[in-house]
Amino acid sequence: MTKKDVIQNLLEEAAYQQNIVLQASQALNVAESSADDKRGSPEVLEGDRLLLLATEKRTACLEEVRKLKETDSEEFLSNKVDSNEPCHASLAITDIKLPLHPDFVNALRAGRMELGIFHFCVLVTCGHKNVFCTRVYSQHDEMDGPSLVIKDNLYLREVANHFTLTLKVFGLHSKKHMDHLSKTKRLHSAGHQSPSNLKNLFSKRKDEDVPSCASPQTVFRTSSFKLVGETKINLSMLGSGNKYLLTQVPDNCPMDGTLYCRVGCRPEFSATSSGFLTIQEDIGGYTAWNRRWCTMKESSILYWRYPDDEDTKEPLGCIDLRFCTDKTVSVLSRDKCARPNTFELNLKRALKSGDEENLVKTVDNKYAYIKIWICADNKDDRMTWMEALNKQISDSMAWNMRKTVSKSSAAATAKAREANMIGDGSVPVLV
Repeated sequence: MTKKDVIQNLLEEAAYQQNIVLQASQALNVAESSADDKRGSPEVLEGDRLLLLATEKRTACLEEVRKLKETDSEEFLSNKVDSNEPCHASLAITDIKLPLHPDFVNALRAGRMELGIFHFCVLVTCGHKNVFCTRVYSQHDEMDGPSLVIKDNLYLREVANHFTLTLKVFGLHSKKHMDHLSKTKRLHSAGHQSPSNLKNLFSKRKDEDVPSCASPQTVFRTSSFKLVGETKINLSMLGSGNKYLLTQVPDNCPMDGTLYCRVGCRPEFSATSSGFLTIQEDIGGYTAWNRRWCTMKESSILYWRYPDDEDTKEPLGCIDLRFCTDKTVSVLSRDKCARPNTFELNLKRALKSGDEENLVKTVDNKYAYIKIWICADNKDDRMTWMEALNKQISDSMAWNMRKTVSKSSAAATAKAREANMIGDGSVPVLV
C-alpha cells in the first residue's frame, strides 16, 4: 500500500468519525431541547462520552495524516519493509483507580449533596488505531477507600515497542438540579454538617465560565467532558509501579492528581520453527544427547519424543527463551563440540527450590545459569533454527521482557491472561 493510499484510508476514517460526531451532536441537541431536562441523565452522559471518543479518534487520524505528509516516500517505504523492526505487542490496562481529594471524600461522608455529581471517564490513545474510552463513573459508584474504581479494562493491539500511552481523565460536573440521583440522595442529607474548607476547592475560577447548553441549531458540538488530568506511559515505566502523576489537573477538581493502573504486556512473537533437534542433557551426572521433536511457540521451545506426541501429550521439557542472555545465537566451533551444526543457548533465571548444580547448570545464591547445546540434523535446519531464534531473542530484548514480567506487574499479567492476552510468565526451564 502506497503512502497515498494510507493517507486516503485515514481521511476516510476521519470522515466516518466526523459523521459520528454529527449524529451525537444532533442527539444531544434533541435531548437538551426537550421539555423534560435530561442533562445529567445516563443517556446524555453516554452521548457526551461517544461524542468525546469520536472526536479523539478523528483527531488521531488527522494527526497521523499530518505526520505522513511530512515523511517522504522513500522513508515511508523503508519503514514499512524494515525486517529488523521488533514485533508488536498487545497491552492490557486494568485496575484503574482515581484517588479523590480528601476534602471531597470528607464532604461525601458528611452528605454535602449541593456539590452535585462529578462524572469521570478515562480515555487512552496510542496512535490512530488504539483509541479507547471507559464508561462514565461518578462518586456514587464503587469506591475503594478514597479512590473511584474504574471497572473497565482497556485492550490495545499491534503496539510497537517504542509506544507512548497517553491516558487522559475527563470530567463533567452535573449540578444538583440537573441530576436525578442527587435529588434523591439530597432528601437523606438534611442536618449533616459540611467542612468549611471546600469553598475554594470546588468554586469556579473567576476566569472560567460555566459552559452553556448548546442550542438546537448547533450542527457540531464539543463534548461537555473536559480534560481534568493526563499522564503518559512508555515501555521503560512498566514494572516500576502502578501509580502515575497527572498533569493539567484543575485546582477545583475533586481528584488528588494521581491515577492508578496496571499495564500488562504480551509481545506478539512472529518467529516460529519446528523439527527434530538433538539436545544435550544431564542424565544422572552424565551428559547424554537426546533426539527430540521441538516446536518454538511464543517465547519457548517445547519438545517431545515424537511429532505425534505434540497433540496428545505434555511436553518433556521447555526452554524459556525470555531468560536467554545471548544477543545472538552462533555456531559452536569444532574444538568445543565435535558434533557439526551445534549451537549454544545460555540462560539465566532466578534460583528455585530444588535447583542443584549438574553438568549443564551452575547455581549461586540468587541465580541458576544453564548452558544448552543443541544440534541440528544438517546445515539448512541449523540455519533455519538460528534465524528464528535470533529473531525471537531480538524481539524479547527489544520488549525488555525480564522487566515486563516482574513481580510488580504480576496482577496485570494475571488479569490480562484471563482475556488470552498474556502468556504465563512462570513457565520453568525443564532442562
